[in-house]
Amino acid sequence: VDCKRQYAYKYNKDYPYEETFVGTEYLTTFKNGYKGFWDDLREIHKDTHITGYFNELLHAISLFYESDNSEEIRDALIKVGRNITDGYIVSELLGINYSEDKMWKNALSYYEAVTRDTTSTVFWIVDIFFQIAYCAGRARDREKAIEYYKKCLSIFPYYDFARCNLGYELYLVKRYDEARTLLEDALENEKNLIEQEVPIVNRNYVRVLLASHQYKDAKEFIKTKRKGLPASTIEKINSAPDVNESYTPSLKVEIVSEDSDSEELEDSSISEKKLQFGVKKAQFSSEKILEDELENKILNGIEVFGLKLKMYDHDGDRYGRQYVIPIGRLDLLCEDENDNLYIIELKKDSGYDDPFQQTVEYVDWFEANFVKKGQTVTGIICLNDPKPALVRKVRKDPRIKLFEYVISYREIK
Repeated sequence: VDCKRQYAYKYNKDYPYEETFVGTEYLTTFKNGYKGFWDDLREIHKDTHITGYFNELLHAISLFYESDNSEEIRDALIKVGRNITDGYIVSELLGINYSEDKMWKNALSYYEAVTRDTTSTVFWIVDIFFQIAYCAGRARDREKAIEYYKKCLSIFPYYDFARCNLGYELYLVKRYDEARTLLEDALENEKNLIEQEVPIVNRNYVRVLLASHQYKDAKEFIKTKRKGLPASTIEKINSAPDVNESYTPSLKVEIVSEDSDSEELEDSSISEKKLQFGVKKAQFSSEKILEDELENKILNGIEVFGLKLKMYDHDGDRYGRQYVIPIGRLDLLCEDENDNLYIIELKKDSGYDDPFQQTVEYVDWFEANFVKKGQTVTGIICLNDPKPALVRKVRKDPRIKLFEYVISYREIK
């Protein structure tokens, strides 16, 4: 650490902030530093002349490793990210943060931002590709998941857990022969797997055998390989005929339903962060729950606010949930079929400073900096129990709409 202080003094009196300095000199080396390491590093550098967003980034990294509050971590990273164009450290850490919160599309957009310039990364690029594939799979984007698992294997052919997950994705789109070959390769190279991965390979292989009617092979397999197989699966195999039946997949590509025991893929992610007055109407306990609810409805084609919307989701740009602009972070950014934009701000209740002013500022920014000719921007505020003052403000601005959500409970007799 003392050497790092001398380095900072030796090479500059006014050393400009560079993200690669933090990445190469600190983060790639000290990812698993002791508790308090990053705050100590900030203290060491307080008397140097490093400028820019150096201390803010170190603070965000400190929270990333030591805070249990994912929103706090996210806010700190995004604050730094507003001042760094395509910052690879911020993108990688936000990708991990969002994936840990199971916000797969958000994670994808940040991980993909890293791949646009692979010359600088904190983590191995093969691990970034794995994360993209994994998040895409969780977001049910099979084509992208398959593409990036293949990229993993093109860089590192011995990555047999990526081979296992690729086999699983091919199984889901009924490409059983390809899936079987991959999974058999993974089974043959079991030494390349860690202990927790072996049961997942076994389960995926049995799935493929059953789906392709290779019952005899499945019976032979479970004689020696039962680790991780649910009792219901073993019972299903034992009750099947002792033959391999011919199977001709449909020419039409269909998606196999992810069955109830497929959740073991939750454990396949490699991103580990240390690598949460008066009587009111019923309301959600957090904005995240409300965001989850609305995002799921929109993704499933269900109308919200009387509109048929789609999430903003364009290659080369951030995903529309928690979309970041220079003046803040939107809850949801959506589009209609005519590409008109909708900024949706969600509050669990009315106890906030001024949701109207916040939404107006977002709409103003998009009108000045983002929209194309003929494109409109509408702000939607949704909360529980809006106050009369808010209602009056909204009525004066035709660009803003106000909705109240209500949770009700009805006894069935």
